[in-house]
Amino acid sequence: MVWKRGLTWAGAKVHMGNSQGAYDAECAALAHALELAAQRSTTPERVTIFSDAQAAIRRMASDEPGPGQQYALQARKQITMLRRARKGIVIETLIVPRPQGSRWQREGR
Repeated sequence: MVWKRGLTWAGAKVHMGNSQGAYDAECAALAHALELAAQRSTTPERVTIFSDAQAAIRRMASDEPGPGQQYALQARKQITMLRRARKGIVIETLIVPRPQGSRWQREGR
């Protein structure tokens, strides 16, 4: 994950272990991005998350039982915290296409 710090970019990496599938990792990344935003010393006016993980993005909209539920609940908790900390905060997730010719695109994922 990356974010703008003044005129430069900063970032964070999270190791999830060896037994996580891609779907869990994508769901966890969305929840963790919101957590990082909520932990900032100054709550941002806007949080924009870019992702090509459409299934994970859809999962964050539901707290129904099933795969990814723990991350959806975490994401909702962070969104609530952000909204309490800053009235009128804009939180959005934008779907970005995978690069043309990427391995994932060639394999039809």
